[in-house]
Amino acid sequence: DLAEHVRWVIHDAGLEVDDAAIEYVVREGGGSARDTLSALERVVAAGGVLDDGDALVALVDAVAAGDTGAALVAVADAMAAGRDPRTLGEGLIDRLRDVFLLRMGAPVGHLPPGELERVQAWADQLGDRATTRALEAVGEALIEIRQAPDPRIPLEVALVKITRTDTDTSLDGLLARVAKLEAALA
Repeated sequence: DLAEHVRWVIHDAGLEVDDAAIEYVVREGGGSARDTLSALERVVAAGGVLDDGDALVALVDAVAAGDTGAALVAVADAMAAGRDPRTLGEGLIDRLRDVFLLRMGAPVGHLPPGELERVQAWADQLGDRATTRALEAVGEALIEIRQAPDPRIPLEVALVKITRTDTDTSLDGLLARVAKLEAALA
């Protein structure tokens, strides 16, 4: 268990790190002991965790609910709090990946119990098709952010594409709308 290993390292090094920071470094490590310890090193060097959690939870909640306005507000709030669009997009894609892994039945042992419940709720709301579409859209936005004059715009456009399936005329978009109608009639 990575969390126990991190606790052992913290104790052995005589560090003071709270449980929230331990959960953060385990999540950032993504199941890799080396990456988890690197995340711990960054947290210790910075004197704590920059709390992106609330902004990301609000953003993924909005995406899962298909609420375009709330998604754009979550981005604006995060930017007002000093977050940059790339970091926010990377956090979003990490959470969407967790949703994807859970939906596909892959191991998600890197998630702490409280986070696992939240990811399960998002997975139940999104479904396979929406999760895949969201991963693709945010991934493309992260590539576009590198050269965008305003790096917030590719992320916002991706969020509109994800949450507004009514404007998607691709085959996947039409299938998503039919599935939504079928679910409403069931």
